[in-house]
Amino acid sequence: MRISIRWKLAGTYFIMIVLTLLLADWLAYTALKDHYLQEREDAYRVHTNVVGTYAGEYILGEYMAMPTLIRDYGNQVDARVVLLNRQGYVVGDSFNEQWIIGMQLKHPEVQAALRGETASGTQYVSDEEWVMYISVPVTRQKEVVGAVLLSTDITDIGEALDSLLRRMVLFSLLGGMLAGLIGLWLSVEVTRPVQELTEAVERVAMGNLDQRVPVHSRDELGQLAKAFNTMAIKLARFDRTRQEFIANASHELKSPLSSIKALAESLTYGDERDVVVYKEYLNDINSEVDRLNRLVHDLLKLAQLEDENTVLQKELQSISDIIQRIVNLMKPQAKLKEISLRAYTPEDIFWPVDRDTLSGVLLNLVDNGIKYTPPGGRVEVECQSQGEELVIRVADTGEGIPPEELPLIFERFYRVDKARARQTGGTGLGLSIVEEGVKLLGGTISVESEPARGTVFTINLPK
Repeated sequence: MRISIRWKLAGTYFIMIVLTLLLADWLAYTALKDHYLQEREDAYRVHTNVVGTYAGEYILGEYMAMPTLIRDYGNQVDARVVLLNRQGYVVGDSFNEQWIIGMQLKHPEVQAALRGETASGTQYVSDEEWVMYISVPVTRQKEVVGAVLLSTDITDIGEALDSLLRRMVLFSLLGGMLAGLIGLWLSVEVTRPVQELTEAVERVAMGNLDQRVPVHSRDELGQLAKAFNTMAIKLARFDRTRQEFIANASHELKSPLSSIKALAESLTYGDERDVVVYKEYLNDINSEVDRLNRLVHDLLKLAQLEDENTVLQKELQSISDIIQRIVNLMKPQAKLKEISLRAYTPEDIFWPVDRDTLSGVLLNLVDNGIKYTPPGGRVEVECQSQGEELVIRVADTGEGIPPEELPLIFERFYRVDKARARQTGGTGLGLSIVEEGVKLLGGTISVESEPARGTVFTINLPK
């Protein structure tokens, strides 16, 4: 059977508080007991010393009225006074009991007094009687000639202490029960966020990614709730992105496949015999296959850039050489569209980059600029170092991007002009590849654009 954490916490609170209270009771009881006994001992030690002052004369046979005196004194202080000689034999008793006269006492307190030490102790004579013994040596000319043993009933102290202990234990148990109830309430309050989080996690595990938990505090549990909400948002976003990606990829793949199938069926089931028409159909099929190949290539490239295990081999590279190579590669395409393609790059800029990744990023941006710039326009690439940052700009004088479209252009398969993009052979993945490539290089990319005036992509790469 699973025990809820709130019951574990409540039980822990109860046990800890009860144990603490019982420990406090024991310490208080011990301190009070020692205090009361010490107080009683101090008072009766004075009485014992008073008797000891005169006892020497009686023990030595010089003052025979001592039994009467000790009897009266014992009655006065409510104690029994026993006189002993140096061998420990009883020679006087305030109770005047003859059976004890001549008996040798071997109490530890007596033995200590005969050695010249003052001693005290307590003993339970029966279950209901508690006695304190105090002994002092009796000396003559610095020589121990006997001892005085005083015993008194201290059962009243025991009864008072027992009564006090019972009340303390009772109050402790009541306090423990109250503490348990408070602990249960606290545990419910403390574990409520945990329970909410657990339920939300279970629902997320079942596929419901729209779960959010309320943030009740700013402590560790509140931070955990915030972290869960952030994770849930990211998971939901990732799931939507995945679904959109699958749908878009399926759509993009379906279009050329449908065209290929239609063209192939026309050739298979048609009665066309003209070789020129056959070649035209085959050229169309070839174009669609090229389109499929570009799409698959871009999908594989995007997957590679997004792979967490991808590690770039950054080396110091001439940025001018990389940009100039891309410009030379794209010049024939720009010339066909009568577009001016130029690079403005200082030759002394060397930067730690992965050459292939940066080349792929620039190739996509320049290709985009050429595709969407009308004849007579310009595409320019420039770079400069600004302290610890390399800035590369790719600008064109093309159609531009509407302001409402700018936040979406880096999404996969997104096209500003879908019909135009398909005519130019775009897969809709180019800018996604650019963004992932720049991220992998550790940089950022931003875009500024005005319709009919052109677009500027700016890449910032740290050293």
